[in-house]
Amino acid sequence: MSMMTVNGLPFPTDVAAEYIEAADMINKDFGNPHPKLDYKTLMVMRCAGPKAQEIADDFRLAILVGKRLHQDDGRLPNTVLR
Repeated sequence: MSMMTVNGLPFPTDVAAEYIEAADMINKDFGNPHPKLDYKTLMVMRCAGPKAQEIADDFRLAILVGKRLHQDDGRLPNTVLR
């Protein structure tokens, strides 16, 4: 798994790529604002603020959905959850 460093923290490259794509989508939705929203801002916003219960609930939901989507093969859809 290849990694990249964002604000001093290592992230899998494929995870960072999702944030890069999401930032591009948001910028497109809002007519390419100036300054543009960057992927690092999305990562920080996603990591900042949630309480332990919210974080745990989000991961429980992701795992349950992943298991339901891949009942036949047992795989999870997100490489971070593997």
